[in-house]
Amino acid sequence: TTVKPYPLVIPHEPACHNPNCPYLHQQATLCNVEGKGVPVKGEVFEVTTDDIQKFDELEGFAGGNVLDNVYTRAIIDVQLEGKGTVKAYVYFTSASEDAMQLVETGKGRFIG
Repeated sequence: TTVKPYPLVIPHEPACHNPNCPYLHQQATLCNVEGKGVPVKGEVFEVTTDDIQKFDELEGFAGGNVLDNVYTRAIIDVQLEGKGTVKAYVYFTSASEDAMQLVETGKGRFIG
């Protein structure tokens, strides 16, 4: 579970803005917006540097200074059940404002 709250948005209609994904789906999108959302439950995996490179490719992340990243990778604090707090990578949508607007216009909802 994330230590800080984050908005997790799901669209009402199937969509996907990731060019690396050939599917339309109603996938939840994690937004990096301060002061909104709830602590988000998820899974934590131990991965190698090669694994991270594959995740970066899948998530459309080419580096921290690239303007057209689909997602951005960040390190956040997560609370592991019975194991305390650890640092973990997370992928936030690069289009947090667009995702939040889905909720504001009634075309999406928050999960949590």
